[in-house]
Amino acid sequence: MTLKGQLQHFGLGEVFQTLALNQHTGSLIVQRANDKKIIYFTTGSIALFSSGKNIRIGSLLINEGKITAEQLDAALAEQQRCGKLLGLILIEQGTVSRDDIQAVLRRKVEEELYDLLLWEEGTFEFLPGHAPPELLDPNQQYTELSIDPKAVLMEGLRQLDEWKSIERQLPDQRALFRRIVTSPPPADTPSAAAKALWDKLPRACSVRGALEASHDTRFQTLKELHQLLAKGWLRLLEFDEYPPILKQLRKAEKVGECVELYAYLCESNEHAKNDPAFVAEAGDTLIELQERDRGAALLFQAMQLHAERGARAESWDVGFRLIDCGTPSLDHLMAVWEVRTGANAKQKARVRDTIVERLKRESRFLELAAFLSRSEEDFESRAPLLLLKAEAQRGLGDSTQAIALLEEANALLEESHDLREQIRCARLIFDIDPTRADIRRRMQSLLAIQEEEDKRKQRRFTLVGMAMIGILIAVIPPLRYELKARERFELARLVEAAYADSETLEKPIASYREVAASFAWSTRADLAESEAFRLEALAEKRRADAAEREKHQQQADREARHARQAEALALAEKARVAEEQGRLAEAREHLRLLLHDYTALVELDRVRFPLGIESTPQGAEVFVEGAHLGRTPLVHHYAPGGSFSVELRLKGYRPALRDFEDDGTAKLAIAMERAEAARTQLYAPIHRGIVSFKGYLLVASRDGWIYSFAEDFISTQSARWRFKAGLEGYPGAHIRVFADTLFVTSLSGQVLRLDADNGAKLWSFEDLAPVTTAPAISEDGRWVAFGNEAGTTSVLDASSGERVHTLAGVFPVEVVVFDRSVLRIADRARQLRALRSEDWALVSDVSLPRGIAGAVPGGGLLLDDGTLCLGDERKSLPVPATNVRTTWQGALYASKDRRWVLLNGAESRSGPLPVVAACAPLLVRDGLVVAGRDGNVYGLDTSGTTRWMLAVDGIPIDLCVTASGNLFLFMDSGRALLLEGEAP
Repeated sequence: MTLKGQLQHFGLGEVFQTLALNQHTGSLIVQRANDKKIIYFTTGSIALFSSGKNIRIGSLLINEGKITAEQLDAALAEQQRCGKLLGLILIEQGTVSRDDIQAVLRRKVEEELYDLLLWEEGTFEFLPGHAPPELLDPNQQYTELSIDPKAVLMEGLRQLDEWKSIERQLPDQRALFRRIVTSPPPADTPSAAAKALWDKLPRACSVRGALEASHDTRFQTLKELHQLLAKGWLRLLEFDEYPPILKQLRKAEKVGECVELYAYLCESNEHAKNDPAFVAEAGDTLIELQERDRGAALLFQAMQLHAERGARAESWDVGFRLIDCGTPSLDHLMAVWEVRTGANAKQKARVRDTIVERLKRESRFLELAAFLSRSEEDFESRAPLLLLKAEAQRGLGDSTQAIALLEEANALLEESHDLREQIRCARLIFDIDPTRADIRRRMQSLLAIQEEEDKRKQRRFTLVGMAMIGILIAVIPPLRYELKARERFELARLVEAAYADSETLEKPIASYREVAASFAWSTRADLAESEAFRLEALAEKRRADAAEREKHQQQADREARHARQAEALALAEKARVAEEQGRLAEAREHLRLLLHDYTALVELDRVRFPLGIESTPQGAEVFVEGAHLGRTPLVHHYAPGGSFSVELRLKGYRPALRDFEDDGTAKLAIAMERAEAARTQLYAPIHRGIVSFKGYLLVASRDGWIYSFAEDFISTQSARWRFKAGLEGYPGAHIRVFADTLFVTSLSGQVLRLDADNGAKLWSFEDLAPVTTAPAISEDGRWVAFGNEAGTTSVLDASSGERVHTLAGVFPVEVVVFDRSVLRIADRARQLRALRSEDWALVSDVSLPRGIAGAVPGGGLLLDDGTLCLGDERKSLPVPATNVRTTWQGALYASKDRRWVLLNGAESRSGPLPVVAACAPLLVRDGLVVAGRDGNVYGLDTSGTTRWMLAVDGIPIDLCVTASGNLFLFMDSGRALLLEGEAP
């Protein structure tokens, strides 16, 4: 059974109840965030609980008062010496018993289970047949558990009701409370356990600290805290009491406690989380304590609180600190931009340019265009705004609009005489539309002007240089100083050329810095400094480009990994669907591909191949390596490449054992062999017509006796009672059961009524001729009728045995049967007469075309040619009749041409037989059993397909199904065989 889902939709209580009621075996895995629990069920009981944490058995035993601290220290020292389990050492030392350890572990596991029932979020999955690795530990025998999930569920629900009231008082385990130290309120005294906990607590403590200090269970401790708070022995701290505590924690460098307390106040305390100054302080503190993500989130929360109160300046100040703390998200940048009112131009420009660059880098041009439209008033000059808008339109694919914006920007740049920006604007237009000759000419003209301007500057620099040279010629030492500076500058250039491909450019930057520092009075000092700045900018750009490339590569790797994960999940889903639809070979192929192609993404120890286990017949108990899995057909999951033994057991069949090797097979079909459970030899062969009554079989034997046997234990020594009713060596007596009594007729001429429980004779009637028919009993049980060898039919009072009517005939009577208020009599000459039971008057006398094969329920007769006589009606059946058996479903008979027919009133159905039947077939579950004249017994389904065959020694003369569902075969030699199973 596959069971998995979300705790939000299907609670653990329902899961526990389902697994317990259906007695499942396997592992239930419950997970929430990084918290994972494994519960192992065996036949519906909890046998193991694993939470991934070591259980400190020593502390538990001390808390329970089973051992002292000195005894624990001695055991731990012994454990260091020998390496055994602590619990095993304590048992061997006689300090505790195994029952003590199991009781402590049981209470600890039950406590964990109660807490688990409180989970409202998470996932669960049940793995049938899966056993956690802890079960393979040989020391597991010392910690075996057997916990009833229903008891856990009931206690957990009780605790859940109490937990709701506790939770209202103790909403968070990080909350601090203060112990009333001076004098507790005397009017309302808590329980002794709560008072003991109160004595252990420090003056100020958190709920989590109280749990650590208490020796009780978690739920009991919370219950005691709730009681102390309700009675006034403890009180929760107010908000204004927390700042001094936070200050002390920061001073003591207790980073973890400080972070958690700030987080608690900002998440749960209404006053704290609505105070923007406190939230901002918490954010700054967390950032200072290296909790940047959580601190940034709190600064963003404080900025929003200021904005909601209309304090836009304070909101901007907090937002600018948020930007300074690291790389903010685009959403944070946008939120900061919205509160820019009152900020100085430099700060606004920084935030605006950061947003623009982020949008450009992420190619979000539509958002860039919208942002520029909203921020036009924040640009000091319109030309840069138009250039950015043009870039946005170009990114959106609107070249016409981009060119129009660039033309407008160019006109503004011409007015401001910004030659370099005009060149940039023209180059952008030319990049968009290279066919425009006017733009090419404009670029050439602007470049010529720029070149002329550069030449004028160069001439000015040359004149200055010549003047300097004159000075240097006049002053030789300064000249040498300058020449040395130039030499070192050129050397720095060579270093730059050598390290041109380096990412950091540290060596050339250091060389230029050295020139600037060593020759500060030379003409190369400023140039070296500018070159150093240039290389630093270039190095920064290279690092940014490398970081961007790495980011894109990481994104590509993540997308590829996600794609691979999606493919692996799709393959696993295909395997699951194929298995649910019964296509096990296809499911196995999907899992094989999953292991082969996605090894790095799959937890190999969790992949299990499906193996369909089937048996003929179905319904056999399946044991894999001795562990019971269920009944066939079923699907067993095993580790790839594994081998194991499969044993099938079915009542009435020989156990079938197979060793399975993982060779690619997806189905294991095993045909089981029928086996007899017991055999015994009776006194003599029986007479057909065994009667089942209250767990006993009533058998008429050819030794003249009637025996009462226990249904599932027939032997000559196990007869409950016996009664002499017939003649030795002749066919046995005929038996009919009505209420709690037997009516018996035999060739000896006796007609008897016996107590079915003890065989006591109630009355007897002696006929003058051998009785040839079975007794016929009226529907109300008032009359008993029979016929004899002389052709006479007698009717007796069933209560007293006195004869009330006779009908004389000529030929021996073969069948006497009551049809409602009519008694029908058929003799060997095929004469059928009918008497009315009201006055025993003859109402009909007709001749039958064929001999009588037997009677059917409802008073009908079945002729040996297959004709069914119901009153005066006749119906021809396609199969000649012989070996008729009356069942609760109707009359069942077999024919010599190997067919079976079941009659129910006027309705009939039939099917083929594999052999000529030696006696009437027997209806069983989903089919029938046929004893053949070839010495074999066959189990068939309703279509005639043979499900099993068993060779027997002799020819069966009758079959019988007991109330417990077993099958008896009675042989012509007097032997009885018991076959288990095949219940009707």
